[in-house]
Amino acid sequence: MSMEINENLGIFIVCFKNGYCMVYTLPKCKLINSFLLLIGNGNDRDMLISKTKLMGLENDVLFLGLRNDAYRLYQAMDCFALPSLHEGFPLTLIEAQTSKLPCVISSGVNRLTKLNDNVEFLSLDLKPAEWAKTIIRISAYCRCEIDNSKVIKEYDS
Repeated sequence: MSMEINENLGIFIVCFKNGYCMVYTLPKCKLINSFLLLIGNGNDRDMLISKTKLMGLENDVLFLGLRNDAYRLYQAMDCFALPSLHEGFPLTLIEAQTSKLPCVISSGVNRLTKLNDNVEFLSLDLKPAEWAKTIIRISAYCRCEIDNSKVIKEYDS
């Protein structure tokens, strides 16, 4: 896959679970413009909002709440992050792969969910800087070169 890091590139990261991981990772992505979209409403939402303000990231993190149109947001995103502690077979990840969105997924997610070459698994034991490095690297993937035919064949009905 073609990769070229553009210093002016803005990375839009979408995240559905374990927002704390991404809130701590976002500052490590700041060598380029980066923004985090948190989709969904979890028990930690209020604490995450407070943590975001405490870290000075309130202009870089958007709390979008529950959405039924997340698939539309994928078109504007550069990276899909799913840093879940445990996850069975997340449909959000299938949607992201169908959109040819580069994905960084925790090793707590079932490996059978990897249907494209644009999915990378990382341990949650890694430091935020390692997650950031991977996000920056795969955000440079050319989406037009990602083959999503397996996803479409198996899940598009």
